[in-house]
Amino acid sequence: MTVRSRLLLTLAITAAFAGCSSHSDDLDGTWTGSDALSNGTALQDSLTLSSDNSTISGNFTATTTTGTTVYTGTISGTYNSPTYNFTITVVPGGVVGQATCSLQMNGTGTFVNSSGSTSPSKTLSGTFTTVPTGSCGSIVSTTDTFAWTMPG
Repeated sequence: MTVRSRLLLTLAITAAFAGCSSHSDDLDGTWTGSDALSNGTALQDSLTLSSDNSTISGNFTATTTTGTTVYTGTISGTYNSPTYNFTITVVPGGVVGQATCSLQMNGTGTFVNSSGSTSPSKTLSGTFTTVPTGSCGSIVSTTDTFAWTMPG
């Protein structure tokens, strides 16, 4: 077998196995977007995701529309194309001005990759339910919507 034949065989095998991942959509990177809360409040989100097969993890920050941080936490979940299930955990001290408040947000969304368009982007959108514990002031249990995008 010639060197060229070996190279072509190696490339063919690599290409065949590249499609065997549990998901082919690259969710790694920085996503931005918004939450539309049921009380009419709009929050701006920034999250950085990394993936290991179908397991997703990262960091999450929500700010007001003027840029003031509201809370920070971690995000973890699973991805099975096109569905993304996640939990955002905000530990006590992660909600600005609410030292004993913690939040857990459980959500599900759908992934859309518009890579073929003139403005390629990736979108995760769906709903989440917030469950506060501790002394959280005006933060109550709600089900809200989100839409996050990343250039693609």
